[in-house]
Amino acid sequence: MRGALTDAAPQYRDSTEAQDTRASAQRVIDAFMEEALSNASPPSRALAGDLIMTALSQVGKQFSSRPRATDEMISAMADMFCAYIKSLNAP
Repeated sequence: MRGALTDAAPQYRDSTEAQDTRASAQRVIDAFMEEALSNASPPSRALAGDLIMTALSQVGKQFSSRPRATDEMISAMADMFCAYIKSLNAP
């Protein structure tokens, strides 16, 4: 599936629908980071959102090409992100 999507990417990557979807996702991430990181500066929130989304994207890419996701791995990632957010939100 990932290979087919990669081959088709040039046809949809810059479409209006794809741009709208990315903008919508960014608004959701920004709103979440603003709520989750209420004590952090706007640049820190933006960096955290970018870092978390990049990590999730890359992990998702790996998992979709080689099935190996386990509940333990998913839980560990959630713990890692929660710890990161908590450390940024400390007063």
